[in-house]
Amino acid sequence: MDTGSTSHDGAKTPVDLTAVLLDEWALWMRAAGMSERTVGNRVSLVGFFGRYAGVDACSAEWKDLAAFLGREVAPGQRISPGTRQVNYTDLDAWYSWLAAMGYRSENPVDKLHKPRSVKRYPRPITTGQLERVLDTVNRLRTRAMVLLGAYQGLRVHEIAKFRGEDIESGWLHVVGKGAKPARLPVHPEIAEIALEMPRYGYWFPSYRFPDQPVTAKSVCTVISKLMDRADVAATAHQLRHWYGTEVLRAAGGNLRIAQELLRHDSPATTALYTLVDDDEARAAIMGLPRVTAQPAIAGVVDAASVVRRLRIAA
Repeated sequence: MDTGSTSHDGAKTPVDLTAVLLDEWALWMRAAGMSERTVGNRVSLVGFFGRYAGVDACSAEWKDLAAFLGREVAPGQRISPGTRQVNYTDLDAWYSWLAAMGYRSENPVDKLHKPRSVKRYPRPITTGQLERVLDTVNRLRTRAMVLLGAYQGLRVHEIAKFRGEDIESGWLHVVGKGAKPARLPVHPEIAEIALEMPRYGYWFPSYRFPDQPVTAKSVCTVISKLMDRADVAATAHQLRHWYGTEVLRAAGGNLRIAQELLRHDSPATTALYTLVDDDEARAAIMGLPRVTAQPAIAGVVDAASVVRRLRIAA
């Protein structure tokens, strides 16, 4: 690989090898079908690691990685287990790629202990909270964002780039994680608000660049501010958790249907989005059949016990 370019005076200008390899890795990830979000997040994390550790991200050793994964975000407060797990996965992907391409002889992440999987729990907003949010909203555009999250289960980046053409003949078309296309039945709330939204083009164009959609971060900010005004302590993604929980209930507990409508590859992921509330748990326990043992009757001799006694006596 060329390590520099020649300037007009004949001097060599050094090339940032890490930047070059990150570009190659990004190209490789796109060819593997990974989403731009995944590509961007991974490249950004590797860059952040190099700056934080003060090392070349190509030649870092396991001690550099260990210090990064055990870093503090505040005095006495380390990064969360979830963040550690994501950082570990991204760094492992980076060094595995470097080793596979022959840029390193080994993967330093292999010398680290793999973080324990983090148990996550469903955290939907309640129906009452959703009602408060919808009662508080005063802009059509913001209301449409909330309804797409709650009644179609769209993620914020999917909401951001939603177009009028995505609704057709009673079906909503969406390209989700990993660039996977899917279609969902259109909920009546969405069909109704669609009449007031653009039939063609982005529903949420950027104010600054009207030919482009708003960013996912912008959608998060808009919905978060609305929830604050409604006095609801929640995030935009919790609308999707509400959707998953209510879809499962409406489907009579059929996890397979909920999995399809949430567009998950695994039902285990779907379980993280579907909350079993206290009343449902109590009803399930109370619904168990009661099996009462028959009390022994004095004076009645069991035939089997008689046979056993005769064998022992013999």
